[in-house]
Amino acid sequence: MDRPKKIANINTGLFKRILYRSNYHKHFTRFKFTKISYPEFIYISPTNYKKDGGCSQLLRQLSIITFTRAHNFSYLHIPISEVSHNVNNDSDWDEKWEQFLNLSNFSVPMDHHRENGKKFKNFNKLTSEIVLNSKSDNNRYYKIDDCFPFIYHQPESLKLIQNDLRDSYKSNKFSKHIIFEPDLLNISIHIRRGDVTANRNNKRFTTTDKLVQIIRRIKSQLGDRNYCIYGFCVDYYDDFLKLESEGVKIIHDFDIFQVMNHLISSDLLVMSKSTISYISALLNEGIIIHEPFLYPPLDEWLNIENFDSDLINKLS
Repeated sequence: MDRPKKIANINTGLFKRILYRSNYHKHFTRFKFTKISYPEFIYISPTNYKKDGGCSQLLRQLSIITFTRAHNFSYLHIPISEVSHNVNNDSDWDEKWEQFLNLSNFSVPMDHHRENGKKFKNFNKLTSEIVLNSKSDNNRYYKIDDCFPFIYHQPESLKLIQNDLRDSYKSNKFSKHIIFEPDLLNISIHIRRGDVTANRNNKRFTTTDKLVQIIRRIKSQLGDRNYCIYGFCVDYYDDFLKLESEGVKIIHDFDIFQVMNHLISSDLLVMSKSTISYISALLNEGIIIHEPFLYPPLDEWLNIENFDSDLINKLS
């Protein structure tokens, strides 16, 4: 009799991620105990990853910048391109995303050798290559899609670039007209809709009823503070009436850069399961309430499931 194929029930995507991170940990241990000679001679650049959203492409680059900064390697910048979601066919769409964070500020000067860099899709293969050539005193050029396993395993390493990233963002030429009132505690809730629903991509969907519960929990901790709560979304949906009944001002006519400017500028940011929220949270200097999803939180971010007592401490 054939044995039942129970393996078919395993979430293969999750299984691969676990293996991927375990293999990475092995290589990172080798990094810790292997002296890398001339780390500044190791140049790493992103591949020109195409056909993805602006924040997804930027976060890939940020993961590489973080990895190079943590090991004193040299970062070589390549501008992002073919950014998705250009609904208005904006001819400057790619350039606007490139200028939003100005990640070229993290790059060492360019030279022709970067075009000859050895390309990797697998982060573990890149780390193995670096370790194998750890004593070389020649320039070594590599390209990688992303270094996500590094920030998955060590999210706190993002703090190595956080202040410089904030300065780089502040140097952009975008208009940062902010509607917040300066004398209030301004609370932003990023509401992800459009590409996610209860039935489509539902792992990244947060129901309006859950948002109402979160808002009530936040309000219960605010005491007599003067505050205003804003909900930022790409469009208006009928169930937002529930949020408005809680005093939330729904903003649905801003472009993506205006939305991010406000998420970044708010005193308290409630994230959604989105790279837009994640990058905004890295730049934000206020209180962050994080809803767990693919990318791990920084230590000081509050978990959306049990933030209540910690929020009181941060507000005080």
